[in-house]
Amino acid sequence: VFGDLWPNSILIDQENKLVWIVDWEVARYETKTRDFEQLLANLWVMKQSPKFDQNKIEKLIRKFQLEFFGNEDSDWRLHCGDFGKCNFILWVTGLLNETHWGIDDNQAVALKALNEIK
Repeated sequence: VFGDLWPNSILIDQENKLVWIVDWEVARYETKTRDFEQLLANLWVMKQSPKFDQNKIEKLIRKFQLEFFGNEDSDWRLHCGDFGKCNFILWVTGLLNETHWGIDDNQAVALKALNEIK
C-alpha cells in the first residue's frame, strides 16, 4: 500500500505506455483503500474546479474504478464503507483549503461532497 496516492504521484509515459507511481514527500502503511480514497478526493475536487476538464477527470475516475472493482461503471461509494466515506470527506475538506483549485464557494463544494456519499 502506497499511503500517499494523488495525481502528482503518477507519472505517465504515453509513448512507451508505462506508468510510474512515485512519492515526492511521504510514504506510509495504510489500509488498502486509503490510496484510492485520497486519489478520488483529489480527482473529485479537480472535477469541481473550472481549471480542469470534467469529462477527462470522470473518465480517469472510471478507469480507476475498473482497476479497483473490475467495473468502470461501479460507483466506488458502494464499496468503500463508512470509514472510506469519512476519509473521502476529510481529504476533500482538507484539499479545499488550497486556493489553486479556483473554486469560489468551498463550503458549497464540501456540502456537495457530503451529499454525494450519503
